[in-house]
Amino acid sequence: SPDALQAQLINVCCVEPLALRAELHAAGAHLPPDPEQQAAVEAPLPLLLAAGPGTGKTRSIVAKYLSLVRKGVDPASILALTFSNKAADEMRGRIVAALRRERPALAGRVDISTFHAWGLNVLRSYGPRLGLPLDVRLLDTGDLYLLLQRNLAALELDHFKDIRSPSRHLLAIIQAISRIKDELRTPEEYAALAEAEAERIVRLAETEHSGGTKKDQQAREKAARQAAALRELAAVYPRYEAILRQNGALDYGDLIVLACAALRDPDIAAELRAQYEYILVDEFQDINYASGELVRLLDGGRGRVWAVGDAWQSIYRFRGASAANLDQFAERFPGATVAHLTRNYRSLQPILDAAQAVMAGDPRAPERPPLQAQRGCGRGQRVVEWVAPTRSDEYAAIAHDILRRVGKRALARPGCVGWHRRSVRAHGKPAAVRRDARYRPRRRWRFRDHAVLCRKNDHALQLAAALEAHGIPVDSIRDVFDTAEVKDALAICALVRGSDSAGLLRALTIDEHRLGPAELNRLAGLARRTNQSLLRAARDPEILAQLSPAARDALARLHGVVAALEAYDDAWQVLAAYLFQHSEAMRRRLARAGQDDGAAQRELAHLGRLLTTARNFVRQAPPDERGAAHFIEYVRTLRAAGATSTQAIAGGPDAVRGMPSHAPKGWESPSFKIPH
Repeated sequence: SPDALQAQLINVCCVEPLALRAELHAAGAHLPPDPEQQAAVEAPLPLLLAAGPGTGKTRSIVAKYLSLVRKGVDPASILALTFSNKAADEMRGRIVAALRRERPALAGRVDISTFHAWGLNVLRSYGPRLGLPLDVRLLDTGDLYLLLQRNLAALELDHFKDIRSPSRHLLAIIQAISRIKDELRTPEEYAALAEAEAERIVRLAETEHSGGTKKDQQAREKAARQAAALRELAAVYPRYEAILRQNGALDYGDLIVLACAALRDPDIAAELRAQYEYILVDEFQDINYASGELVRLLDGGRGRVWAVGDAWQSIYRFRGASAANLDQFAERFPGATVAHLTRNYRSLQPILDAAQAVMAGDPRAPERPPLQAQRGCGRGQRVVEWVAPTRSDEYAAIAHDILRRVGKRALARPGCVGWHRRSVRAHGKPAAVRRDARYRPRRRWRFRDHAVLCRKNDHALQLAAALEAHGIPVDSIRDVFDTAEVKDALAICALVRGSDSAGLLRALTIDEHRLGPAELNRLAGLARRTNQSLLRAARDPEILAQLSPAARDALARLHGVVAALEAYDDAWQVLAAYLFQHSEAMRRRLARAGQDDGAAQRELAHLGRLLTTARNFVRQAPPDERGAAHFIEYVRTLRAAGATSTQAIAGGPDAVRGMPSHAPKGWESPSFKIPH
């Protein structure tokens, strides 16, 4: 069908770039395990391998997997679980490659997935026995928002009700319920916990702020609001669940919650335990309580769990992850032992020493052996602290240091960059620092040799803007709806059976039907004088006659594109047809991407994410609400609610990587800068 062909074309042209370049891991893909790793491979189960950064966690888990296969264990009976798709893909690639060399016939029997993907497979197999329909649908955050918006009355909101913006708190409700499910709490259990916490908050406020001052009154009112929020969330939770079930839908939290429920059924648990003889878990510090409980239930007391993780790399607390899973490993798996990897293959010793000094206050530090660098001592600076009076000065200092290393001149210079450098002490020893006046780069630096870590996505976006102002290319995690190419596509979409003057203004800045500022101002002025909308004025023959021939031609081309797109029924078809049949900019973008232009590849990935969002919208929306105008309203509603659609960092172009601190796990770069 035309839709199927269109989808195949999109899959080929708009695939997301790899988060990591293959060459970062190629060097270690076939290395044998070192003595510490081999000892962990041979150790009795259950085992927790505490492995610091750069010590070869993936190499160790691959070695353990191959060790089991060499002993005659069928790969299909080894379940390897990890937190992220990226980690699962890397592990799968290494294990399959090794099996193809050693046991080619077994390479197709590998079972490696994320926790959520495995939970989905369990529900596909056992869903009817849990009371789920055969055609159950999985909804992401955007789909959930759309579903709850249509069923707003059924939620019976009071505390979270906003008359001016009824959907304002839906995203917060979705996120809160997701965290509740991370703790495997049923609606009844959460209601009891919420009531106890609400009473505690109110009682504490009344005890500590019993006076009659304005401050005391405000403290009591704040406590009352917090208690009301907890109680209403407890009341909304079962209504939320009812809406999902009535619509034959699940959220991502259900994949783990219901998989755990399946494993509490003795018959299902027996079947799954017979299927999986061993369980290997990567990135154990990144899993939440529910995922940890799933592993425990699947193991069923057999003690056949081999897990690897590092408490100091637990950075997904905002998603429910907890390093407590590492601390409680021995409780969940009696008889477990803990092994340590201490040989670091990634960093130089001064960097490891500085990291150890930063973490010295952690209660786990005394039990944790220090990491030992396996690389040579190298030359030049290792860890340096820069002190600046303002954030803009910080960004400017970073920009000028990168430009100096790469050997390029800044396009824009700040009025004053008031910063200085000082060495960082690690274990009492100052790191070596060269004075700026004597600094001479010893290597040929590229932009891609630099990465900057920020605490938040917003900071990463601010940094990217500052670096780009200095002429530095930046590849950063960003909201695709804020990119120019996505805004252009949405502007065209908004004109299809719509009445969006803002969309028209944006569309008239696109090269193939651009109006110059003078003509655009003239069109807007004529629309005001004739008391018409800009859309109607752009089609009014009398107004068109007062524009230049070039302006009339540009408007005619745009109207022709919109008229052609009105033949399509849903938003996905409209966007796909525009991009692949009517957009000259898309043709040029595809040509540039074919020549390995990194910027064009990122733009295609952004548009691919937009098309995926549109496809999901169409699948979930009622038949009469799948059009372009409904999709535009959906995107605006999500944006107003604070939902974002972020695009991962690519691997190819010569650009500085700007990313939030939770993004670069496994990323290697010769130089990292950490502002704020």
